Amino acid sequence: MGATREKKAAYFTKLRELVEEYKSLFIVGVDNVSSQQMHEVRKALRKDAVVLMGKNTMVRRAMRGFITEFPEYEKLMPLIKGNIGFIFTNADLKTIKDVVLANKVAAPARAGAIAPADVFVPAGNTGMEPGKTSFFQALGVPTKIARGTIEITSDVRILEKDQKVGPSEASLLNMLNISPFTYGLTIIQVFNEGNLFPASILDITDEELLGHFTTAVSTITQISLASGYPTVAAVSHQIVNSYKNILALSVATDYTFEGSEQIKDRIANPEAYAAAAPAAAASSSSAAAEEAAPAEEEESDDDMALVYRSFDLQQVVIPRHILATKMFTQLGKRTVQTIANRRMVSTISSPRPSSLKGVLFGFFAGVSLTGFGCYYYLLDEYKASSNAIISDILLLQKTVRNMENRIKVLESTAEKK
Repeated sequence: MGATREKKAAYFTKLRELVEEYKSLFIVGVDNVSSQQMHEVRKALRKDAVVLMGKNTMVRRAMRGFITEFPEYEKLMPLIKGNIGFIFTNADLKTIKDVVLANKVAAPARAGAIAPADVFVPAGNTGMEPGKTSFFQALGVPTKIARGTIEITSDVRILEKDQKVGPSEASLLNMLNISPFTYGLTIIQVFNEGNLFPASILDITDEELLGHFTTAVSTITQISLASGYPTVAAVSHQIVNSYKNILALSVATDYTFEGSEQIKDRIANPEAYAAAAPAAAASSSSAAAEEAAPAEEEESDDDMALVYRSFDLQQVVIPRHILATKMFTQLGKRTVQTIANRRMVSTISSPRPSSLKGVLFGFFAGVSLTGFGCYYYLLDEYKASSNAIISDILLLQKTVRNMENRIKVLESTAEKK
C-alpha cells in the first residue's frame, strides 16, 4: 500500500515537472499499439520529447493538483479518456508529428476489430484448391477455376471503414495472407502554450498561409473600392482612379495642367500623332543601341513626380510618394476651384440644376477622391505632413458644405421665381 502511494506521488511530481519544463504536448491514442511499437517511438523521440503514459484517473488527479497555477491545462481535462498518452516536447511540432505517425505496423484482421479503412481483395489467382469455392461465394467474391486453382475475377471490397470484422472476413484475409490494417499512435489533439488544436493544423504550409493572406487582401481591396472607404490595400488603386477623374475633368473642361496637356492635344489632333507613329517605330532600333550603356542622371523632383509618359492610364508609376501626394492634392484643389469659380458665375446669374450638380461633381471627384485617398496613403509613411493634409481636407470639406448650402438657397430662389 505504501509502495503504491509512493509511486503515485512520484508520478504526480513527474507530471508537474514535465508541465513546467515543456511548453507543448501531444495527446495520442494508443489503441492496438504493442509494447514494441511504444519502445520504438520512445527511442525515436528520445532527444526531442518525453512520452508519458498512465491511468486516466491518476492523470486527472495529478492535474487537479496544479490546475490553479496552470489554468490553461484545464482544457485537457475533457480529453483524458480512453486509451491515451502524452508526448511532451519543446521541438518543432511538425517534426514530432511526422515521427509519431511514421511508426506504423501492418497487422492481420482479427474478428471483432473495427476496420480503420476500406479493405479490398485484389483480383488474381489465389493458389487454393477448388473445394473452397463455396467459402468465396458466401462472401460474395466472384471466382472461377483456372488451371485447377481458384482465381478471383475482379477486385472486391469486403470491409468498409468503421465496420466490425466478422469471423468469415478475418479467415478469408488470413488465408490470402493479407494484412490490411496498420496500427500506430494517432494524434488526438495538440496543446501549445495554452492553445488546443487538431494535428491537421500542422500540415498547413507557408505557401498556403501566403495564399490565404493574399486572398484576404484582395477581398479587402475590392470592398474598399466598392464602398469608397480608404484602406492601405486599396490606396494605390484609389490614387489611379482619382487621377483618372482629374484627367476626365480636365478633358471635359477648358482647364489644362501639365499632366493633361498631351492627352488633350492627342484628342484634338489625332492625325499628327498617327503620322508620328511610323517614325517612332523606325527609330526604335537606334534607341535600343543607345540604351545599352545608359548614363546615370541625377534625379530631380520634377522628374520623379507622377507623370504619364505613355499616357496609358492602366500603368501608373509613383516614384516618390510625397511628391505624388502633393501633386494630387494641389492639382485636385486647383482644378476644382477653377471649375467651381467658372460655373458659379453663370449659376448665380441663372441657376440651373445641371450646373449645380456639375459643381458638386467636381468637388467630390477632384477633392474627396484625391484629397482623402492621398491623405490616407501618406499617413503611415509621412507622418510629418499629416497635419497640413488634415487642414486642407477640413477646409475643402467646409467649402463643400458651404457650396451645398448655397445650392439649396439658389434652388429655392429658382423655384419661387
